[in-house]
Amino acid sequence: MRVLDGDDNRRFATWLSNLSYPPAMYWAIEFPDYKQVTNDRTTLREFVNPLHQIQSSDTSLFHDRAILSSQNDEVERFNDEVAEISNTVSRDYFYLDEVRTGESINPTDYTPEYLRQITGQGLAAGILKLQVGMLVMLTRNYYFKLGLCNGSRLT
Repeated sequence: MRVLDGDDNRRFATWLSNLSYPPAMYWAIEFPDYKQVTNDRTTLREFVNPLHQIQSSDTSLFHDRAILSSQNDEVERFNDEVAEISNTVSRDYFYLDEVRTGESINPTDYTPEYLRQITGQGLAAGILKLQVGMLVMLTRNYYFKLGLCNGSRLT
């Protein structure tokens, strides 16, 4: 994880790295007072992506902000809400469109549409919807020399 300079960011990174994740840990996590927390998605979206900034295509609103979510479907819903508000045209990029296996199953049983809807921990989204000015955060190391690595924010 890359952390920007600053006492709050270092304290938060230390706190986050000290968390343990046993399977029985399915209750609310108490965040430090210096981090803003909400359960209301509209409040979260308005804080992270103010409506007037989304509609003005100002990409500076993404600097020094992060969203923590434990589930891919929550992130996907949030991204869809923000994308609907934006006034820019979106474009879909598809991850996989075929099954490759050495097993004796019939690959035609799995349509591209079915493969794209499969989500889960560690799986990339089957469809990536991008808009000009939209925030993109990398979750894998692609090209370290150019700074394209896990945690990099791109706009």
